[in-house]
Amino acid sequence: SNHIPAKDGKLGFVAAEESTYLWARQMGDTGEKLTEPSRTEGQLEVFSYLSGDVIHYKVVGAGHGATHEISEDILLSFLQGGEEVVEK
Repeated sequence: SNHIPAKDGKLGFVAAEESTYLWARQMGDTGEKLTEPSRTEGQLEVFSYLSGDVIHYKVVGAGHGATHEISEDILLSFLQGGEEVVEK
């Protein structure tokens, strides 16, 4: 892109778990980066910082096509900024 500077023509991206941690740090978290999920529900791993203010949902093995693996309740709650929903 002519509008986004890139090193050697390639943009650098930060892994999702690292990005989540960096956002948490910017929002005041002083803890260590999580090396394990805060909780696991089947194939869903949840990395949570700041009492759920910064959350990364990871569906193991699904990559970027994970939207069909996460319930609409979790997605809607996340988008509305509500409390974290735990699937049963």
